[in-house]
Amino acid sequence: MVSQSRKKNSAYRNVIRKAIKLALDNLKAKYMGLFLSPHALKVNIYNLLIS
Repeated sequence: MVSQSRKKNSAYRNVIRKAIKLALDNLKAKYMGLFLSPHALKVNIYNLLIS
């Protein structure tokens, strides 16, 4: 049987995880390209040039 405090901790952890994911997704959308690797940046530049 799972204790009540363990259930609360698990629920709290899930809320924190979702909040962090939303914050990171927002940062990625706001600063597009900032979190890309150097290789991914080269690919994006190449795709812009050929289109």
